[in-house]
Amino acid sequence: QPRLALARHSASVGTVAWTPDGKVISGSLDATARLWDPTSGKCLAVMPAGIGASCVAASPDGKRLAIGGKDSVIRECDAAGKPLREIKGHRGYVRAVLYLPDGRLASCADDGSIRLWGESPDPVATLEGHRGGVLALILADGKHLASAGRDGSVRVWEIASGKQLWSKVEHRGYVTCLAAAGQGSFYSSGRDGRILRWNVASGLQPGEMAGAAWTDALAVTPGGSGLWA
Repeated sequence: QPRLALARHSASVGTVAWTPDGKVISGSLDATARLWDPTSGKCLAVMPAGIGASCVAASPDGKRLAIGGKDSVIRECDAAGKPLREIKGHRGYVRAVLYLPDGRLASCADDGSIRLWGESPDPVATLEGHRGGVLALILADGKHLASAGRDGSVRVWEIASGKQLWSKVEHRGYVTCLAAAGQGSFYSSGRDGRILRWNVASGLQPGEMAGAAWTDALAVTPGGSGLWA
């Protein structure tokens, strides 16, 4: 049974994330993102999301919230949900947003690019190499991003230089999800249902886990001892 009766979105919810201070941000096809108090179930803020939110993230210091939209726009809000700016430059759905340790914002989209954003309206770096949409993006460790997409590839990038460290195609079909596992490794999965473990520095590690026919999301337990798929 639900622990709390939350005020509902009026359309499907496709993305949720925790904030550093223990709140929850959700994004929906009802053209809003919402900030929640998970203790009381109260909706603390309703934020605009264009024609629908496809991804959300909170900065490590908890001062900013990012909402990636199906209209190609990224919207940033403050911790209370007040809109700060709109970031434009992608084409197609924004598939993932995440904040880097240095405070910059990283994003990926259906246009096949990964972009790093500072305070300027223009990206400080554009990472290109994927053929087709980039569907997943994570901070693999403190110095590297991992990405995956429609071209079936998994790629690792150096954050400081923007250079691609390696690219490998081991999955059959779209790679839709990634999860950092700590100790220099991460997992990937997608439409082939296979779950592969990767070393950030060198690539694929031996062995694989059998997932479902199609995997949409991965999550590693605290401490890295378990994996949900």
